[in-house]
Amino acid sequence: MPLAPKIIVATSNEHKLKEIKEIFNDFNVVGMSKDYIAPEETGHTFCENALIKAKSIEHLGEIVLADDSGIEVQALLGLPGIFSARYSGGNDYQNNQKLLEELKHHANRKARFVCCMVAIVNKKTISAEGILEGTIAFEPKGENGFGYDPIFIPSGFNQTLAELGSDIKNKISHRKKALEQIRKKIMEILK
Repeated sequence: MPLAPKIIVATSNEHKLKEIKEIFNDFNVVGMSKDYIAPEETGHTFCENALIKAKSIEHLGEIVLADDSGIEVQALLGLPGIFSARYSGGNDYQNNQKLLEELKHHANRKARFVCCMVAIVNKKTISAEGILEGTIAFEPKGENGFGYDPIFIPSGFNQTLAELGSDIKNKISHRKKALEQIRKKIMEILK
């Protein structure tokens, strides 16, 4: 039986890595060590930032993968967008609180999660984008998730991603959609 292809992911985020491993389960997925410092995200889009991260670890393996993702809120003209992780200057809880505060006087609570995956496979660069539409809840709910999961209600559901849990999240998430597309492209290159 041949060895599973190795994918090195430009993240030390255990939550993100777990999600990628669950979806990319027939590959040997390896993240970065805890002391990994991601390069400065100077891009203007999720895909530009993902490419910066992928290029920063390109020398480590034949297949490297990076993503950039965040939440875009319609009433805030797409913010926090590429600034999602550092929106409040604090942690996930503070980011959620800032977003809820800014939406306090808005009736429009439409939002979407966006994920751009970039892979470099044998020196070829490929990308894929996934989107999950939904709305922002009025308060955080749920324990199963990270980032904005406790305040994001996906379209077609009445619970937050953090309430729905990883089984459902991994079936519908923006990251899963991007991973499925990037996986097809990786497999075509590896043929």
